[in-house]
Formats: sequence, C-alpha cells, structure tokens
Amino acid sequence: MIAELADAPGDEWRTKALIREHVREAISSMMARLEAPFDAQESENHLASLQQQRDTVENALKARGWNHAAELASSHADRVGLPREALADPALAWRILANTRELLKVALSTERDCEDPLRLGKNLLEEVGLKAERASLKPPMSLSEAVEKECDDAPIDVEKKIRATGRLAEAYFGDVPLASLALDEVTAFLKFVWDMPKNWGQLHGKNRYEQVGSELEPKEIKRKADEDDAAVLAEIVTDDSLSTPDKRRLLVDLLEPRQTDANLIVHRNMLNRIFTAALGGAATARHLADDERVVPSQKMLRKKLKAWHKKAKTEDGLPTRVDFHAEVTRVFHRELTH
Repeated sequence: MIAELADAPGDEWRTKALIREHVREAISSMMARLEAPFDAQESENHLASLQQQRDTVENALKARGWNHAAELASSHADRVGLPREALADPALAWRILANTRELLKVALSTERDCEDPLRLGKNLLEEVGLKAERASLKPPMSLSEAVEKECDDAPIDVEKKIRATGRLAEAYFGDVPLASLALDEVTAFLKFVWDMPKNWGQLHGKNRYEQVGSELEPKEIKRKADEDDAAVLAEIVTDDSLSTPDKRRLLVDLLEPRQTDANLIVHRNMLNRIFTAALGGAATARHLADDERVVPSQKMLRKKLKAWHKKAKTEDGLPTRVDFHAEVTRVFHRELTH
C-alpha cells in the first residue's frame, strides 16, 4: 500500500498524522472489543456489520469512489487540523480506503477467531510509524493536556511562561495531538511568535489596568499589527523628502515593537518542555540530531534568527521590523539629543 501523498492538499505532516490516527484508533477499538464481555448474538451482528463495511469499501475502491474516504476519516481530519477538503484528493482517499480495507480484514479475524489485533495489524501499525505494542494504542496527548501536565509541577513563574507559550501554540495549531507536529511546522510557529507584538499579552487578555480583556486572538493581534506596519512602511519608504537616516529613525519610532530574540528563546524552551511532557525525551533530548527533533535546538533557532533578521529589511536596508531593544535604543538617543 504505497501512495504518493506529496501533492495532496493540506500540510504533509497533518496528512501523515491523520493516517496514523486512523490506524491507531481502529486497532485500539479492536483490542477493547477483544477484552470486553462476550455476547454471541452481538458478535454475530458485529461480524455482519464488518463484512458489509468491507464490501462497501471494496466497491468504493473499484469505482474510485473517493467521497467515501471523507465519511471514514472526517473526525480524524478535524482532530489533526487537516481541512476536510483534503480528503477528496485521490492519493489520500485511496490510502484511507486501502487502509480501511486491511483494518476490516484484521477486525474480522479478531472478532471471528479471537486473534490478536496487534499481531495481525503489525504491518499497518509499522507503516504509520507505530510499534505493535499496547503503548502505541494510547491516544496521543493533545497540546492543552501537555500544557497542563507540564504546569502541574512547575514553579509559578515558569508556569506563567508555559501557559503563555501554550496559548500562542493553541492559537496557531489548534488543540492538536503533539505527536502530529513536525519540525518544519514547529519552526514556522516560532517565526509566528517572533513576529508577535511585544505587548500581545496585554492586548489578548486582562492586565493590571483593565478588568475586561480584549476579545482579540493572537493571530488577529498579529494581523492587525502587520497591516499597521505595512501602511507605515508604504508611507515612509516612498517619501522622497526624507533622507535614509531620517526614514530609518521614523521606522524605528513608528513600527510596532515585536518580540526580541531573547524572548523567542524563552518561548522555544517552554515549548520544548510542553513537547517533553507529551512525547518524552526521545523527541526532545539535547543529544538528538537536528533531523530527529520536533522542536529546534537553541543553536538551530539562532541560525534561523540570523536569516529572519536578514530578510526583515527593504532593498535599501531599511528595517521592516523592530523589537523592544530597538525601541529602547530609540528612546535613549532621543533623550540624549534633548
């Protein structure tokens, strides 16, 4: 069962997560039935239902009925954040239907002959990156669950940082299983965090001056800041009456201050703790090679920051982004000149 999924709509990592969750949940359900009290009539009815489902899937495969894949995997798509429209892609739909056919074959043998679904489904599990053992059948821990787990034993000051990072992560990813996330997507999230306004926390919720928090979510806060900065850039960069130094000073003065590199490293560290709570050190330990990681190391992130800083300039070298340090420097120089 080899399908080319690279061109499937939606993120590749979410597609793989959907397929993995589809197989995991099916084998888990078989194991639960095997260990539940037995009722002969109910078992006969279940066998008839399984056979009917298998016939339906066989017919869908023969007729290229890709729409049936959406009926089988919509709940899994929602769980991992993959748009349901992606299920209409023939490559992904074929994989879902083919997996379902094999899973139903395992389910029939398990129900009829009391076979071990872990043994019968070993190849299916391994194809999606799961070991054929009970531990693999546990539902993957969600982002919100991992945040709560890591906060349980954290000091109060660290807990606040973990929750702030978790709030941004949930706004970006949704409350997805952390096992479904890949390094590239986590790195893209950290770029999103780096571009957040420095005071996003006050804009997002209550602060010491306001009893009622804003309804704006992090993505909306960033979108508005980006729009405001684009307007400022368009006005200043095209103003031929200003010298380049004057343009630079105005941009530093008027652009929305964003997160500093140091703040991003803190968010990266808190994110690593959240992932460790869900996946253990096997996915987050310091000794891992770069391509084995889920969260980039500090060294990897600093390398990314150099590239991001390089791109945060116009062709004339004017800043398109400022952070808190730039704002402090601007205020300091203004006070000196006065």
